[in-house]
Amino acid sequence: MIDQNLKEYIKNKRTQGLEDHEIKQKLLTVGWSEPDINIGLLNEDDIPLPNHKPTLDHTISSPPIYEPRSNLWDVFEHFILFISLYIFSISLAFILHELIDKYLPNTELYGSSYGYNSRSYSDGFLTGYAAALIVTFPIFALTFRDITSRTLKNPSLRRERSRKILTYLTLFVSFLILIVQAITTVYTFLNGNVTLNFFAHFFINCAVTGSIFGYYFNEVKEDRKLNNI
Repeated sequence: MIDQNLKEYIKNKRTQGLEDHEIKQKLLTVGWSEPDINIGLLNEDDIPLPNHKPTLDHTISSPPIYEPRSNLWDVFEHFILFISLYIFSISLAFILHELIDKYLPNTELYGSSYGYNSRSYSDGFLTGYAAALIVTFPIFALTFRDITSRTLKNPSLRRERSRKILTYLTLFVSFLILIVQAITTVYTFLNGNVTLNFFAHFFINCAVTGSIFGYYFNEVKEDRKLNNI
């Protein structure tokens, strides 16, 4: 037997002038199964389509939105994704910063173009960062691909609580880093200590942290769209 909420939703959306494929996409997005949607569309095919769309939608009911069941594997996979992302991004940033200081040293700070060696730079640190990068990148890439693929098939996974917590935590930390970087930049400009080395470090920080912030900020926007359907 077809769900009454589904029947009413299809009827109301058709009254608004939406095509069946648009209605189906909305229902799939909020968690309805495709067989139920197909049955609902077949049973409602006698509803005429108007030539205009109403401007108000206050009386139209929406289908129930189901929260995904708690799945320990999803929780585990999201933790693996974000932990590997943190280690990978930190390692990448440190490697780039070390390379900048090695090949583009701040001569005003270290006294000579060869001052990089006076910092007692250890190749062991660079090797350690490289090892962390090599180990975590495949883990991050594979986990990211799997989660993205499953989320596209089942958008309700966007409501997974662990995903929301880790996403907002990542947004907060990356935003904090960007704010500190902006303050440091303004402070450096005001003191007149701007060098090519400084600009290179600034670009690395903004590129790595900004990319993470931008991606997950867009994910939050997509989540909000899903909740408003």
